[in-house]
Amino acid sequence: MRVWIVFEKGEAIRYISHLDLMRVFQRILVRSGLKLIYSLGFNPHILLSLASALPVGICGMREIADIRLENQYEKDAILTALRRESPPGIVIHDVISVRIDCPSPAALLYASEYAVRLDAQMLASINQHIPTLFLLKDAQVSYNVKGIDKHIDIKPLVLSLICNVNNLVMVVVTHQNTVCKPQYVLKKLAELAEINDFQWKGITRTHMFLSSGEGRLQFLECAGSSC
Repeated sequence: MRVWIVFEKGEAIRYISHLDLMRVFQRILVRSGLKLIYSLGFNPHILLSLASALPVGICGMREIADIRLENQYEKDAILTALRRESPPGIVIHDVISVRIDCPSPAALLYASEYAVRLDAQMLASINQHIPTLFLLKDAQVSYNVKGIDKHIDIKPLVLSLICNVNNLVMVVVTHQNTVCKPQYVLKKLAELAEINDFQWKGITRTHMFLSSGEGRLQFLECAGSSC
């Protein structure tokens, strides 16, 4: 049996790394009492993968863990077992049964939605420069990886930008090797708004999407239901 676990990485654990989050989930699964399937070889490990790594400091509302189970279980039994062993900061929202041959959530992932909490003054300033970003011929952003300076054009990777009462909400491409981090968008907007000390109160990934063709997006977890 193969299932996708839809869970939340909350404020209490926002500063743990992706590897630490994997370890937390492994402990939840072992303590749950569910019959798990392990890899083969000299160092067997639980067959567990997450749809997309969350950087340190970023929360996630609808994250997806992909696991294999040796036995068949009712959905409620899995939810009860996982919720019983989940520590503060992890909330199990749903369990979706998928076919064994269904592509991994990481392979299906195309875009992600992020909500960035800003103070009112900063939000108003940023909102004025959103149209400017989309009018640019390109929107180059520099970043550093292990001491090497790199550049990325974020304009084709930013699918939408909207300001609401408290948040800047963005949908950006996060498909495997083509990843537009929310920090890149914030850096460019701060540059356009001429804000030197740009700070945000928090970033949360609220949804993940797959592309259903012709520019349409579908919630990634819904793909598991039909897979």
